[in-house]
Amino acid sequence: MVLEEMQKAYNVSFLGQDFIDGCSAMKNVEGEALDFVDGSKDCTFSQFEKSHREYKECQNKAVDLKDRGMALINVGLFSDVKYDFDRS
Repeated sequence: MVLEEMQKAYNVSFLGQDFIDGCSAMKNVEGEALDFVDGSKDCTFSQFEKSHREYKECQNKAVDLKDRGMALINVGLFSDVKYDFDRS
């Protein structure tokens, strides 16, 4: 439940890490929560959340690029690639 409240604080930009730091219940479990989720207490919840969102955004972009590439191959734009791809 505290982790959910930390997430809510992060999502509301005017609250963020300052709110987490100012709430003793959240601050007391922040390290334990991060250790549970990430296996490390080396960063704040906000730092972790920002990194995680950047990772997910990058992952989504990679999937999108792969899908676009496969769509181009499937419509025959790169007929030689489609041939090689179909053989394997």
